[in-house]
Amino acid sequence: MAELLGLACQSRLKPAQHRLADRNELARFLLGRHFLEEIHMLSGPQQLDPAMILIAETVAIGTMERSMPRAGQRQDGQLPRPRPMSRRAIALATGLPRETVRRRLARLVEIGLLKEEQGGIACAESFMRGDRAEMLAEMLARHVSLTNQLIAEGLIESDGPVREA
Repeated sequence: MAELLGLACQSRLKPAQHRLADRNELARFLLGRHFLEEIHMLSGPQQLDPAMILIAETVAIGTMERSMPRAGQRQDGQLPRPRPMSRRAIALATGLPRETVRRRLARLVEIGLLKEEQGGIACAESFMRGDRAEMLAEMLARHVSLTNQLIAEGLIESDGPVREA
């Protein structure tokens, strides 16, 4: 009897596990497609390769993170001035070899997305203006759309759809 009960439980679990595997595959597909579309968008007119995108985004995020007030520090309500990142810190953050980082940084500085400053590399003023700002707004809208699709497919739970701000 115990064997029959065990077989019955196993047979009921298999379809659930199969559905779970299908759902995981769907989530992997949706997220993978989203990632590839973002890489394509970020490459922009300069046709940046994925390593250059990774480096530029790491610098954009890293310089702001380094500038954020720490716990207990006084804030005056103004945005902090971004602090540059060293080439070594960029290589460590991206996991790319230092020589690859050096070559890609030279190209990113040459095309005007990044700039060299005392203390390292920072985003150029053009980094968040014009077409790039519009592209980032479009990417945010795409993130919202993907999130809502994942909610609709039951792949993530939510009280309702996510709306753009």
